[in-house]
Amino acid sequence: MKLFLSFLLLIALAIGVRYICIKLLPWAVPSGRFKTTAVSWLGGLVGSLGDRFSWQLGPKVVEVHLIAAIIGAAFFLLGYGLAPFIKIFLGRMPKDR
Repeated sequence: MKLFLSFLLLIALAIGVRYICIKLLPWAVPSGRFKTTAVSWLGGLVGSLGDRFSWQLGPKVVEVHLIAAIIGAAFFLLGYGLAPFIKIFLGRMPKDR
């Protein structure tokens, strides 16, 4: 039961982070709903698991470390949105190296 509740909490957190990122940085978040929510969910999961095995900052609700999950979801979502720009930037580097 805890696994299902933590899954639902991470989904709600991913949707909330996606909504806030779209309002704050609309140019940095892709337009799709499913992929962006999935990437944000994955970031929340990685952030929560990373915090579980490290410092354990912030509150823990249903085995989910909230602060680390929010930070991880935001970083993954922004990284996913900025990846095409970074790819273009890296493709324009001089080839003489």
